[in-house]
Order: sequence, then C-alpha cells, then structure tokens
Amino acid sequence: MKTSSRAFALFLTLLLSSLAFSQSTPQPVVISGAYSVDFGADQPRVIRDTLPGQTESAARVTYVAEKPPALRMVGTIAPYGGIATADGEAYFDSMTRSIEGGMPGMKIASQRPIRIGTFPGREIEANNRQTTVLARMFVTEKELVFAQAVFQKGSAPGRAAATAFLGSLTVLPQDSVR
Repeated sequence: MKTSSRAFALFLTLLLSSLAFSQSTPQPVVISGAYSVDFGADQPRVIRDTLPGQTESAARVTYVAEKPPALRMVGTIAPYGGIATADGEAYFDSMTRSIEGGMPGMKIASQRPIRIGTFPGREIEANNRQTTVLARMFVTEKELVFAQAVFQKGSAPGRAAATAFLGSLTVLPQDSVR
C-alpha cells in the first residue's frame, strides 16, 4: 500500500510540475491582433486609456514589464479617425518629443528611419546622465505602434535585453491575423 501511495504521489508531482512548465513557456504577446513582441518569461500588465486630442480622442493600450535589467513597454495609439499616411512623421515627432520630455535632461542621441514589416518607422536612442531609452515605432492606417525599453546608462545586460525586446517587434502575417 505504501509503495502505491508513493508512486501516486510521485506521479502527481511530475504531472503538476509538467503543467507548470508548459504554462511558463514564454509566448509572444499579440497586440491588436496584428503585431507581436516577446517579453520573455515576464508577464506584462496592460493599461488601457484614452488620450484627448485637439479634434478627436485616441485609444491607447500599453503592455508594460518593469523587471530588470530593462523596463519594457509596447503599445498602440489609435485615433478614432485613423491615421493618414502623410501624418506618420508628425506622430514620430510627437513620440520623440514625449521621450525627450519624459525624464529630466533626456536628449536624443540618435534617430533613424526604419521599416517594420512594410510599415515606415523610426528608431530612437535617448540618454540622460543615468538612463538610456531605446525605442522603435511605426504607423499603419489605423494606429501608431511603439515599443520602448529603459535601462541604466552603460548597462550591458540592460542594452542586450532592450535590443532583444525591440528586435522581437514584428508584424504578423495577414493569414495569422484572420
């Protein structure tokens, strides 16, 4: 009787640990059903709000993971009327000003145009005396998609985590969206 009880306990322990392992396998976070980004093993919290505008409001959804070595966030800003193709640069400029004004002494160190999937975007690095911000953003006809990572200036693990996170931002193939 004791042997079968021990065997059952061992079986139950193995079953529970395998379930826990299968649930802890990192899965990319899908945003708006059209983009994904990899937070690794971290589970981001989701913040939903509305940004008031001069003529109309915009819905914002942000996913945030605040674990070292880098705070990571990704989100969308979707004006209720959509985004005109010609307005993309204005959105990038606005986000750039937001990054620069987000912390005391923050200055843009570099920025360059990029493409994420087929969408035009911008990549930014900003620094102050203590902090570095790396960011990528792009616009679609519906929304601005942004990803940022913040880490201690000069931190190699922080830069590696930020670079991996931003590099994982992808546009999903249209077949997987449907």
